[in-house]
Amino acid sequence: MQQELETLINLSKKEFVTDDEKQAILVLISLVLEDKPSKKGKYTDDDMKLAIWMGERVNKIRGREKKHPLESWANTIRLMRESDGIQLPEIGATFDWANKHHFWHKNILSPDKLRKQFDRLRLDMDDKIQPKGEVSPSEEFRQHLLSQGKEVKF
Repeated sequence: MQQELETLINLSKKEFVTDDEKQAILVLISLVLEDKPSKKGKYTDDDMKLAIWMGERVNKIRGREKKHPLESWANTIRLMRESDGIQLPEIGATFDWANKHHFWHKNILSPDKLRKQFDRLRLDMDDKIQPKGEVSPSEEFRQHLLSQGKEVKF
């Protein structure tokens, strides 16, 4: 869009404008006007690349090729970025982790499922990434219950 705006500015500075240039100006103005409202609510190329990567991962997990609704997936990724405030690397890393987890790899097979379970997944990831010598919050709670003589089955 920046290039179109610069072209419009340069053309507007000319003293005489040809009919072809007038037509180009109209086309550029329409492109600029179309670009403004569509900026919000439109997925990016990076969103689509991540959606394609996710589709390939899901096919590998399932062991068969399947066509996925990539535009819908890219839009969900956009929503995760814009509405939920999650960056692409974190989206990709969480999907990757879920694909390798003994339970989640069967349940997180699309961006929609990832978005729905994102907070739970991040909590599970954090439990697994405890520094040596430290216990996870859930383990700390379990130990607390045991110290009080309560039966714990989780």
